Amino acid sequence: AQIALMYPQARQPFSAELLDVIANLDVNADIEKLNTIGVDEGAQIANWMSTTLLKLGADAGLTLHDIGSMVQRAGDRSAPSILEDLFHRAVAACVGTDYAEFFDNFAGLAKQHIACI
Repeated sequence: AQIALMYPQARQPFSAELLDVIANLDVNADIEKLNTIGVDEGAQIANWMSTTLLKLGADAGLTLHDIGSMVQRAGDRSAPSILEDLFHRAVAACVGTDYAEFFDNFAGLAKQHIACI
């Protein structure tokens, strides 16, 4: 993933056509499909988080480089990525064990982070 972020195209804005495709991604339908075929719950959550980050970032005008930089660890990769930090903060903010609460927390934190970029 790090190599893909180095391509000059990754720093270019998404085209209107691609923004439409991203906006129409149905992450909940994707999760249902992954669950149906037996994909691990952790992988399903990771898919939901990364797709949500893509949708929110693209909608806010971020580039693939901006979004990818939030997903991968920087430098020597010893510190958590922004995605990992958002995950841990969303979990910590949960009162119960409700996934909907986690998803709401994560989306809210991601929106806050993106607004500061």
